[in-house]
Amino acid sequence: MLNSTAPRESWLSYPYWIATDRGPQPVTSGKARGPFAVHRDHDGWRLTHLPTGALIGLADDAETAMAVSDLIAGIRNWSLPQEPTAIEKDVASAMLRSRGIRAPETRKYWAPSAIAPAALPLGT
Repeated sequence: MLNSTAPRESWLSYPYWIATDRGPQPVTSGKARGPFAVHRDHDGWRLTHLPTGALIGLADDAETAMAVSDLIAGIRNWSLPQEPTAIEKDVASAMLRSRGIRAPETRKYWAPSAIAPAALPLGT
């Protein structure tokens, strides 16, 4: 598991790791709630699955990214560190597209890094 889930009550500032092509990278300016996190990057607001660090999708604004996490929350147990099944991915993708969330151009959905950052502290 790349990250623990965040408290579920509200969106909080929360440091976490994202999976990238170069391995896990820290995010120190994101917000998280439950198994989801949101942070701004060069291509939009990124919605991340915390347990795997995998990118779920890109939004034009933080509010949309946060709201869509509520929409997809009931599809599966997102606190699990496993990749969603093909059916779960299809359902989530349709819901995300219906709210204007787009797929990343440079990285596949659900491509978590296999490298665990166990010895690296956040913010380094």
